[in-house]
Amino acid sequence: MRPSSKIKFASAQRRRGIKCYDLRKDSTAGGSGPHRWGQTATYEFTDNPKVIEYNIIRGIYYDGQWVYGGQNTAAARLPASSWMAAMNECDRLIPLASGGTEKQFIAGAEITVDIEPLDIVEELNKACNGRTAEIGGSYKTHVGAPPLPAYVFTDEDVVVTRGQSYEPFPGLENTYNGIQATYPEPLEAWANKDAPPRYNADFEAQDDGRRLVAGASFPVVPRGTQVQRLMLAMANDARRVREHNFFLPPEAWLLEPVVDAVS
Repeated sequence: MRPSSKIKFASAQRRRGIKCYDLRKDSTAGGSGPHRWGQTATYEFTDNPKVIEYNIIRGIYYDGQWVYGGQNTAAARLPASSWMAAMNECDRLIPLASGGTEKQFIAGAEITVDIEPLDIVEELNKACNGRTAEIGGSYKTHVGAPPLPAYVFTDEDVVVTRGQSYEPFPGLENTYNGIQATYPEPLEAWANKDAPPRYNADFEAQDDGRRLVAGASFPVVPRGTQVQRLMLAMANDARRVREHNFFLPPEAWLLEPVVDAVS
C-alpha cells in the first residue's frame, strides 16, 4: 500500500471498517468461537477499542501482506487473560440517564498508514480510560478503574535507607478543575463537535474560586455520552494529586506497571 492509503476501523452509524480478529471468539486461544488469527474470513466488524488495538499491535495484513502495525508479533506476547479482561470491560453495558444501555467504550477511525501505530494506540487507550505497557517483552493492558490491590504495605515496609520524595500538589500550571473536549459527531457528517463542558464548583472553591480549564480531544470516540464519561474521569483523576516516590522491599519486584495496583 502507498503511504497515502487508509485503513478504516468500525465507528458508528453503519460506517463499517475492516474486520478484526477477536481472541475472545477463538476457541483455540482461550475463547469460544470460530475466529482464527490469520484467517480473515473468520474475522468480524468491531467497535471495541481493545480489539482494534490488539489487531494493530499484532499487525494488519491484507491478502497475506503486512500493511500496518506490528509485524509477526506472537500471540504469546499479548497475554489472553489481560486482553480479554480489557475487551470485556469495554463491552460492559452502562445504563443511560435517558433510559436503556450502551457499551461502556467504543471507538472507530479512518487512519492513513503513515501515522505512527503508537499514536493510534494512545488514542485508543484515551478512548477507554485504558493503559498499555510492554513488560518484559509482553504487552499487557488495563481498562477503567484500578484493579484490586495485588500488594499491600505499610509505612514500616518502606526502605528507609533509600531516597524518598513527596509532592502534595502540582503547580498552578498543572492544575485544572474543568474539562472542555471535542469529538467527531456522526450525525453532523463526522465534523468535530464541542462536547458540553464539565465544571465542578467544589473543585473551583478548592482552587480559590478560579476556573482552570483543560482541553481534550477524542478523535476516535464517535459518541457524546461516552465523551462525557471520559471527561468526568479526567476531571476526577486530576484531583488525585499526591505523588509519593520511595523504595519497597524485594518482594515488590514482582509487581508490574499498569496491571497491578497496591494499597
